[in-house]
Amino acid sequence: LHGIGRSTVESTLRATFVDFFPTETAGAFSNIILQFGLSNAIGYFFSFRLLCQDPSAYCIEYSDRTLHDVLSFEVLVCV
Repeated sequence: LHGIGRSTVESTLRATFVDFFPTETAGAFSNIILQFGLSNAIGYFFSFRLLCQDPSAYCIEYSDRTLHDVLSFEVLVCV
């Protein structure tokens, strides 16, 4: 599954950005890197902030004994 997503990003997404910016290919690729960096930073921040109180199907206990709300994180990733 990871390979399918990665191949889509490496080929189709980059080709789409080049289509939108035909004369600014360097700007198109830097835009992709900027968006990847921002999304990784947001995901990293929310991985520590989306905590919950009671264990449930979507409130998972991590190895450090903290409870994390994985449903909100999954919805954030899908959006």
